[in-house]
Amino acid sequence: MKRIAAIRDELVAMADAAHARGQLVAGYGVSVGTTTLLPQFGLENKIDFLVDDDPKKGNVMAGPGYDIPILPPAALYERKPAFVVVFAWRYVDPIRAKHARYFAEGGKFVVPLPGISRVERAD
Repeated sequence: MKRIAAIRDELVAMADAAHARGQLVAGYGVSVGTTTLLPQFGLENKIDFLVDDDPKKGNVMAGPGYDIPILPPAALYERKPAFVVVFAWRYVDPIRAKHARYFAEGGKFVVPLPGISRVERAD
């Protein structure tokens, strides 16, 4: 539990700092795991939008006290979030390989598990 609390505190601080600068924060991956991790990490009101490669994921992820829009990955390029929390952390390598342009434009991924790591390039 201490490890999860430390991850939560760091992610919340990062999201708060981005929002204080007027920047957005996104999440990548819409799954049951995301539904679990959002409240565990205190991000249910910190993530401005989610993206997923599966267009059938729906339009909104809703839970107690939150509704987060689900958009196609192109939203990363259009909305340019300060960083993207990769909820589908097991798939970070293929996800990042798809988004070399996002990194070239200054984008950053944050992988929360097993511990927070930052990904700032496609390779």
